[in-house]
Amino acid sequence: EMQVERIDVTNRYANAVVSGDTIYLAGLTGDSTLEEGIVEQSRDIFAQIDSLLSNCGSDKTKLLSMTCWIADLDDYDGFNQAYDDWIDPAHLPARATVRADLVDPMFRIEIMATARRQAKP
Repeated sequence: EMQVERIDVTNRYANAVVSGDTIYLAGLTGDSTLEEGIVEQSRDIFAQIDSLLSNCGSDKTKLLSMTCWIADLDDYDGFNQAYDDWIDPAHLPARATVRADLVDPMFRIEIMATARRQAKP
């Protein structure tokens, strides 16, 4: 039976679940940047992704897919600016970006990602 590891568990969910060599991240929001715009919230989320993947023995070059929910399509260019500054263009994941009503009106974006663990030496 494949072991499932849950990381950064809250009362309702884990921020990361590792099953085999696959890492599933929860929908992440820019909780510490709620008063700021799309670029800052996106950067906050990307830093969370970096941290969670590192805790799971991986990094953004191992991203497989990202689903991005954006509250206001007027923020799409700002989101892409932050994304382009962060993502490794040699290791692009599959990505979907859709407009959605997010749980808290202060959330400008929410991102969920899937990645692989680093190959073991």
